[in-house]
Amino acid sequence: MFAARDDLNLEPCLHTAVPDDALWCAAHEASDRLGMEQKQQEWMQAVTEALSDLLAARVAQATLLEAMMVSHPDPVMLRKAWDELSSQRIAYVAQKKAVAADPRPMDAYTLEQFQAWEEKLSRYFPRAPDTGSTDA
Repeated sequence: MFAARDDLNLEPCLHTAVPDDALWCAAHEASDRLGMEQKQQEWMQAVTEALSDLLAARVAQATLLEAMMVSHPDPVMLRKAWDELSSQRIAYVAQKKAVAADPRPMDAYTLEQFQAWEEKLSRYFPRAPDTGSTDA
């Protein structure tokens, strides 16, 4: 199990104290590999924590926005403002998605989020059957 003293190059003045190059390289590579694996695990943990924080913030913000939407004192004005703002932004993202040589997943996700908020708004404040203009 243990190497003899001669095998370890520990004899004073008879052998050099420097380990064999191959042994040193193998030990160094193993150490580097372990160090890289540990750094990768630490990085993955940090990314996981950051994503968890972002998701928690998103859920809290969405809940607050939904509460504000439900309690809005003027649903007609809310719907009008939503239609104006969201249509411009949806058009912009859809155009970027359409002309992109390599579509970004973020654009599809953004459009999905707009659709989800439209569904929430429609659930709380359904559009009137006569969806014509409310301008006088």
